Amino acid sequence: AWQGKNGALAQLSLRMDGPAHTEALEAFARLFVPAWPELTAVDGGKWTLRAEVTPAKLRDMIQGARRGKQVGVEGVSMEMLNMMYDTDEGARMVDGMLCDVCECAETAQWPEELYTIVYVLLLKKYGNPGLISDRREIALQAHIVKLYFTAIRQTSFRRLEGRLHEAHKGWTPECSTWDAGLPALLVLQQQRRLRRCVYMLWVDIKKFFPMSDRGALDVAARLKGLPDQVRSFVDNFYSHLTARLDGQAGLGEEYSVLMGAIMGCKLSTDRCKLLIDIVVAAIAATAAGVPLWGAGSDVIVRYLLAVFADDMKLLFDDEAQLLRAWALLNTWSVLSRAVIAVERFSKTVVAGVGFLPSGRAVTIEVPELTCWITKQQVPVLPLHMAYKHVGGPRRPDGRCDDDLALC
Repeated sequence: AWQGKNGALAQLSLRMDGPAHTEALEAFARLFVPAWPELTAVDGGKWTLRAEVTPAKLRDMIQGARRGKQVGVEGVSMEMLNMMYDTDEGARMVDGMLCDVCECAETAQWPEELYTIVYVLLLKKYGNPGLISDRREIALQAHIVKLYFTAIRQTSFRRLEGRLHEAHKGWTPECSTWDAGLPALLVLQQQRRLRRCVYMLWVDIKKFFPMSDRGALDVAARLKGLPDQVRSFVDNFYSHLTARLDGQAGLGEEYSVLMGAIMGCKLSTDRCKLLIDIVVAAIAATAAGVPLWGAGSDVIVRYLLAVFADDMKLLFDDEAQLLRAWALLNTWSVLSRAVIAVERFSKTVVAGVGFLPSGRAVTIEVPELTCWITKQQVPVLPLHMAYKHVGGPRRPDGRCDDDLALC
């Protein structure tokens, strides 16, 4: 049972089979997330694909696209499409293709080859390049599909930014990891100078894109008021999606894609951002965080959390807040089927730090946290170990390597 903002109690039956989990997720979300009206067109009318995503808009996007991007699955790059406008015949060919794509999207009848993606394995910034598990799978799509998805993103998802919690720093224009990590660092410095304890929880979602549930993503999009045509278009596209793997032996056999989001799709980041905003809003409504220095007696300003992509960093000044937030995270995890990742000290970790009168940091006891789905216990991060997510390597006591220190 959870108590919402209006004081009403709601009991949710947690089931993992059939559509019941999406119904429970919506009931859980409505306790903390307001039901927004459907997004309208700029002129206030009905949002439609025909009016918002036009061949003229796609043509402008081609001519203004960044250079040097990887070619699509069909072997065509944005530079090639842009160069075709240098001749009248090439311009007519591209304009005709753009008109056909818009018509296919409106009728939900794409050519079969546009539903096919090719997975390639790219190196991560860390890990063993010789291990497949340490590589990142990226889906290559046809550039014309990515172009159309980008237009949808600009005319719908980007206009929903104001409906999200302000803690989001990832997948947000003009925001970096330092925007997420620096405020938390300043709070740690404050707690040291005031000799106050702080509890920290870093949360990482396991393979968030490939393990995302389509029903949960649709519930989050509907609550935020994403236009019905966008939701129907995305649902239809993913229901026909197939993939092939590009390996050392060449392209593998074609298979159906059942994932809710794919790495490389222009819409995946925004769709997953809407889903994770549910638990962010729930925590923000039930936890207070850490009071900030200089706040008056009448108005207390607090810092609670920062979200960068699927990573979260939460700060509390007592155990009760930590346990409440952990319960909300696990409830959201069960209902949305987004598994909380626990893998030694590289994923989800918890830490408690106190400060002696001399200013020296010491470890304080933290309650035992267990993931409801995997039954794994969350490790306690030692004071001497830096955590490498949400703002760069930083130790629980606020220290960092010399090359990362701020002036």
